[in-house]
Formats: sequence, structure tokens, C-alpha cells
Amino acid sequence: MVEAELKKGLGYWSVLALSIGSIMGTTVFFGAGIGARHSGNLLVITNLLLALVVVYIAACFAELASSFPGAGGAYEFSKQAYGRFVSFIMGWTAWLVGNTAIVVMIIGAVNLLAPELGELKQFFVSALLITALSAVSYFGVQASGYMLVIFAAVMVAAPLVLIAVGLPAFHIKNFVPFITHPLYTVFVSAFFLIESYFGWEGATYLSEETKNPRRVIPKALLHGTIIIAVLNILLNVTILGVMKWSEVASKQLPILDVIGVLVKNDAFAYVLVS
Repeated sequence: MVEAELKKGLGYWSVLALSIGSIMGTTVFFGAGIGARHSGNLLVITNLLLALVVVYIAACFAELASSFPGAGGAYEFSKQAYGRFVSFIMGWTAWLVGNTAIVVMIIGAVNLLAPELGELKQFFVSALLITALSAVSYFGVQASGYMLVIFAAVMVAAPLVLIAVGLPAFHIKNFVPFITHPLYTVFVSAFFLIESYFGWEGATYLSEETKNPRRVIPKALLHGTIIIAVLNILLNVTILGVMKWSEVASKQLPILDVIGVLVKNDAFAYVLVS
């Protein structure tokens, strides 16, 4: 029996976009409040520590993807190491957790960003978004690749704009004193914020649909992780520089409050004119 060969239509930029989209968790956007509550200004140290850890993990996935460039990702890796039974459990667990997480994140994002809609309208908006994403996947790997590039561009551009606009309103005195909490709280914050980086296996699922996967996927995984880590560090430093850690800690979605402060101070207009 001849197995159908998957079309190799994904290049570096598509896989990089997939890596960013699958790794970059929603905690990047609302994690500052959680981190500030547990460790105050030491949130900066937490982000530096997490950056080192996640780049190491990304390097491990990159090595595995280079050694076993078959479709399946974590399923394929566990099959090579532990056999078919363990890989069967691993594959179904990853599929169930991954799909459940996507649904939860979409519903959570709609609920957080549009609370005025009410539960019924939020449900329909969430269902519409999930259906639209499924429809894009149905049209094939190239259509999905284009959509992934757009999503990744937006996810990277939004923090970059906020970082750039936040510079004129940045106050270094907000970091004095810097050690606001016991040092061990760095690890407490890291426990809650590590979700910002989960999803390395996402890009490895498409190894057989990627051109030169032994080179492209490891490269994209590492680059995507580094981009997210740098953005996360700069974004949290900006948020803490615009608002004191105690204010950030009291907010559910501090990034929106920071935007409000910047709009009030005409920081957006300042950057545009400059």
C-alpha cells in the first residue's frame, strides 16, 4: 500500500509564523498583572529567567525536529523513544489539550475584551471565530500559511507599537526600589507566566509539509522563541515603566490601562509626530 505524500508547501516564513502563533500564549498580554502581584518589579528578573529556560527548551525541540522530521511532532518523538503505546497516549493527549486550549483561549479573549456583549453574544462570536479558523484550514496548507503570517505579524506588531509609544511616558523611578518582594517570588511568577511560551510542538506537526524541514523547522522554532522572549521582556518593562508595579498588580488587564494612560498623555500623537 502506497502512502499519500503530503505537499511540501511551507517555507521558513510560514513556519516562523506558525511557531510564533503556537508558542505565544495570551499570558504575554495580561501576565504583567499576575507577575506584579507575586513579585512586583522583580517581574523583570522573572522574564529574563524564563527567556533562558524557554530558549533551551526550544533548542531541544529543534534538535528533535531535525533528527525526526516526520509528521506528528511529539507523537513521532515519543514513538522513537518509548514505542507506539506511549506515543498513542501522547498524540491523543496533545490533540485534546491543544484543541481544548484553543477554544478556552478564544472564549476567554472574547469575554475579556468584550464583556458588554453578554454571554449569548460572546458564545456566538467565539463560535464564529472558531468556524472561520477551521474554514481556513480546510482550504489547505498554503491558505493556512498566509493566515498564519498575518496573525503572527499582528501579534508581534501590537506589542512593538505599545513599546515604542510607551518610551516617552517611561519613568525609571517606577523601578525604585527594584527589590519589592522576596527573591523566591521570581519562581512563583515564573510558574504562572510560563504559559506565555507553551506550544513548541505546534510547528513540528507539519514537518512533512515543510520544504527542507531538517533546517527550516529548528531555525524557525529558535527564532520564534527568541522573538517572543524579547517582546515579553520589553513589553513588561514598558508596562512597569509607565505604571507603578502596585498599580499594575491591581489590574486584570494592565495592558489596556497602560494604553489608556498613553492616550491620556498624548503619547501616541507624540510618536507619530516624531
